[in-house]
Amino acid sequence: MTKRAIIAGAGLAGLSAAFHLKKSGIEPLTFEQNNFPGGLSASFIKNGFVFDFTGHYFHFKNAYAKDLVFGLLGGKLNEIKRRASVRAGNEIIDYPFQDNFSQLKDRTVVSACEKGLKERKPRENYGSFKEWILGEYGKGIAENFMLPYNEKMWQFDLDAMLYLGTTAYTPSQKNDPKKKGYNASFYYPSAGGAGEAAKALAPLAGEIRFGSRICSINASARSVTVNDNIVFEYGRLISTMPLTELIAMIPSAPGAVKQAAASLKYTSVFALNLGIKREGISDKHWIYFPDKTLPFYRVGFYSNAAKHLAPAGTTSLYAEVAYPGGTTLDREAAAAKIKEGLIRAGILEPKDVILAELPLDIPFAYVVYDLEYKKNTSLIFDYLCSKGIVSTGRYGGWAYSAMEDALLDGKNAAEDILDA
Repeated sequence: MTKRAIIAGAGLAGLSAAFHLKKSGIEPLTFEQNNFPGGLSASFIKNGFVFDFTGHYFHFKNAYAKDLVFGLLGGKLNEIKRRASVRAGNEIIDYPFQDNFSQLKDRTVVSACEKGLKERKPRENYGSFKEWILGEYGKGIAENFMLPYNEKMWQFDLDAMLYLGTTAYTPSQKNDPKKKGYNASFYYPSAGGAGEAAKALAPLAGEIRFGSRICSINASARSVTVNDNIVFEYGRLISTMPLTELIAMIPSAPGAVKQAAASLKYTSVFALNLGIKREGISDKHWIYFPDKTLPFYRVGFYSNAAKHLAPAGTTSLYAEVAYPGGTTLDREAAAAKIKEGLIRAGILEPKDVILAELPLDIPFAYVVYDLEYKKNTSLIFDYLCSKGIVSTGRYGGWAYSAMEDALLDGKNAAEDILDA
């Protein structure tokens, strides 16, 4: 490789790619549009509260990734047993709903769920995500939790989604025999926020130029233009930016590839972080809300995962509102609706004092596995490969994944370059 490896984005995937390239003797150059590392895994401090981009936790499935993070943080990582709930109607029951609906006092709902489980007709192949939900759980569980919750979170027609897209992170009879879900326990730094992993990785990842945004890519000349006026040549390019944005930056991309990228679907999320002058608001780590009369689909409590995230005598929390990707949201109105909804849900009281408020928008939050997903992504990735571009990470790889996956994606991307 005669020219430098350039990396677009200093989130966990980009930092991991740079780190693994540097370990192998390749000096990478990373461009990051923000003035801090971590991307969506970054943390922020406001009025003594430490906030993340909602609940970002490590769920280790891979020994290498676990050893890497523990090494980066000097072992300062706590394992936490999950305490999660579902608010069904006006009742709070343990999560997962499908294994705990019998806790409900509403026996009509319990009977419907039991009946649905008996009458369900599971099969190997389904035409859509909605069909999978009905076949896996039956009509009762589907109508009382799975359908309204997923419709609320994805903001997309479940009949137009592939069922394979989310099963790796969804408890099911087939992939979750212990009925605990993939996040029955999780890990979080014992000091600082989720962003500590990125902060520890950045100094080991070679040269990073913050405040530097890649604006266009000349795939034929193998060069990128940064901040509209500086051109850098590359031997190979690793991109962690959203796949739709990456293709939009390549003017010479074929029309079919541009159309495929423009057709990709995604869900955006507005997250409101709050620091409240009252401790013990909840004992949960997070609560799911399928109720469509409430604006948020999930509310989590940072200070229950780690006490150091909030000052003594307070509670820190986040509430997530989903909206269709590519649309706009009135953030001020959304924040007001969230606060009002938190009171209606019994989480906040009208007299509660808000000590800190940090609204964060996530334009690309969830990749939607629509029915054209495989066709469109295959066309895009084949084109990128032909141009020496590796697109990876949650949004570069256009896949539902977690922080651990981002680290492994970056490692794999570095290995792709080294093997080329």
